Order: sequence, then structure tokens, then C-alpha cells
Amino acid sequence: MNNEELPLELDHVGLILRDLDVGRAVYERLGFKLTPRSIHLGSREPGSPVEQFGSGNHCVMFEKGYFEVMGLTDLELYSTARTMLNKYEGLHIIAFEGADAATNHRILSRRFDGVEEPRRLERVVNSESHHENASRAVFNNVTLESTLFPEAKIVFIEHLTRELLWQPEWMEHPNGALSLEEVALCVEDVDSVSMKYSRLLNSIPTFPMTGVAQFKLSKGKIYIVNPLALAKWVPGASPPAVPSVFGVGFSVRDLDETKRVLDTNRVVYQSHPYPGIWVHPEITGGAVVSFMQSE
Repeated sequence: MNNEELPLELDHVGLILRDLDVGRAVYERLGFKLTPRSIHLGSREPGSPVEQFGSGNHCVMFEKGYFEVMGLTDLELYSTARTMLNKYEGLHIIAFEGADAATNHRILSRRFDGVEEPRRLERVVNSESHHENASRAVFNNVTLESTLFPEAKIVFIEHLTRELLWQPEWMEHPNGALSLEEVALCVEDVDSVSMKYSRLLNSIPTFPMTGVAQFKLSKGKIYIVNPLALAKWVPGASPPAVPSVFGVGFSVRDLDETKRVLDTNRVVYQSHPYPGIWVHPEITGGAVVSFMQSE
């Protein structure tokens, strides 16, 4: 392992759909409170001017980390989401919070060729406390080229306006969700992909069962799973592609409370072998969504 480390946390996981209104409705039905619609702005290339993009999002915020539901908002404008949507609708983005953007870029460039220079991204934030003067949340993102990580869009994010995103009014969810706990990828060769993520994360995985590798971060977990192991974990569900990001998991205050909300909203779910439930990707916009009892 490289001695120079980044203070890694799972910052957010992003799901991308063509219709943002559909995404909002789906995740409200799952019992989440979503942030108001936010429109993206950004630089097409590192160092280029910031412009309005043809995409936006709603987010599910927790004390640490969040889940992003992204969609197209203007087909006439540029959007990085289109390339990902050409592959499939579903989970694509895995973002880590590390150091500042310059440090992220320097350290990652020692581990891989093809690390992009930091790129500025902004989005308008509207909330109950920002009705009259909507503000812009600002990020500096370091992205790894898709040829290096075809299974996911890997981003290392520097938050410059944290106070605009983490607002108390957004963190209490009807389903009792407390945190973003994990993200899962499906790949053919778990061993070779795990070696790559060992370099990325400067970490050694464990292998809790055949066909499954697990990386524990300072906050959150990453699972790398082959199709056979996935079929045993979520019987009847298939990944949108191989390789791909296929699952996301949340801890909840009271699993029975979560079940009651899903029952009320007529959301069908199934049980995991451990204290948890999962919802089929046909319901969630392409993701296996798991809810797990918090410890």
C-alpha cells in the first residue's frame, strides 16, 4: 500500500434517470424526504467556464453523506449524465470525500494514469430557509477516466459550501433512514477489480464469502460482487449491466417502522438473511435498495 493516504469517506452515491420527476416520486414513495430540485452548472473541461447543464437533482441528506437522484432537465443543454444514460438508467456515481482537490489529484495521480484535473461543479440550492435568495453549492471534483473504472463514475469531491447542503430540515426521513451505509458493484472478476480498488483506496479488502470483496472506509462500505454471488444475495434481481453499480444500502432507526412506511405506500420488499430488507430495481429506477437495522 502507498503510505500517502487520503481521509476517505463515502460521500454520496448517485442514481441517474431520464426523467427527474419520476425519480423524485419513486424515492418519496420509498419514504425519503428529498431536497428541492437543484439545477447543475459546471465546467465541461477542467478550467473551462462554468455554464448551465441540462441536468438537475434531488438529494436524500443524512448527517454524513447523501444519496443523489439525478435526471435530465433540458435536452438542449450539455450534460455529463447522457453518456451514463446511454448505458442504462440506475446507479452510476460513487463519490468519496477526501482532501482538497489539489491533494486528491496529486495522490491519485501517483496511483493511476488518467486522473482528470479538478473540475468545478455548482448547483442552485433552494430550501425553506433560502426562498428569497437561492444560493449556489460549489464543489471541486477530481474524476477518474471511465476506461480505468468502467463499472462506475468515480469522483473525489471537495465541498466548498457544506452549510448549504447539510440543513436540518432535510435530514428527518419518514422511513427512519439514518445514513448511507454501502454501495455494491457487480463485476465478472472480483479479484482483479478488488486489486484496482485496493490501489484506489489504499486499502486491503476482506472476502466475507465466495465471489464477494468488501472494503471498509472510515465511513461506509463498498462491496464488489460477481453475478453468481449477486443472484444468491438478491434472488430474482439482475444488474443493469456487467460491470455496473447495482446496489445501495441505508441504515434505519427501526426496521419495523421502515416496513410500515413501505406497506402504507404499497412498496413490495423482500428480506435479507441478516436484519434488513431490499426493494427490487424494477420499483426503484434500476437499483437494489436495501434498508438495514442500525446497530
